[in-house]
Amino acid sequence: MRRIALLGCALLSVFSMVGVASAPAGALLLPTNEFCSGAGNMTETGPITGPTTWTLSGSGFCGRVNFPVYGLETVNLTGSGTSDSQGLCSNTLLVTNFVMVVTANFAPVAAKPAAHTTVEVWSAPVTLFPLAMPVLVSQASDPTTPAGVGIMLTHIFLQCGNGGDRPSVQFDWAQLF
Repeated sequence: MRRIALLGCALLSVFSMVGVASAPAGALLLPTNEFCSGAGNMTETGPITGPTTWTLSGSGFCGRVNFPVYGLETVNLTGSGTSDSQGLCSNTLLVTNFVMVVTANFAPVAAKPAAHTTVEVWSAPVTLFPLAMPVLVSQASDPTTPAGVGIMLTHIFLQCGNGGDRPSVQFDWAQLF
């Protein structure tokens, strides 16, 4: 329950940051406080009841909250993970124990920041699929300490059984590492 409450609070705090004021000149900022958005493919495989395997691939863009604004990046994502079920697609309503290891390759659009790669863990103790899937974002080196939040929107019109022909996903996330 604590992780669910943390996820709810984290999502609220991310979406409330729309009106961020500028930082004073010379203020230190976190090294990578990125807000990212993208799209791609996410597929799930497994029996109707039982463990499910997930794969993700996609690309998008990221920006950093600094003033003056700089740090626009492109990002390419690949990931794989597991959960206990497929949620609504397996007649269980909820997806439980969702964990996905995601490799994010960032490339600068301008001179700053430098290209870099992160290995992240996107997880949710309980989430809905194929509805919105809120996730906690952690560094792979410390997966039990969330340092960001995200949301994945999948399967337009609640279509299940992707079979490779409807694997679309929209993802948005914020990370503080």
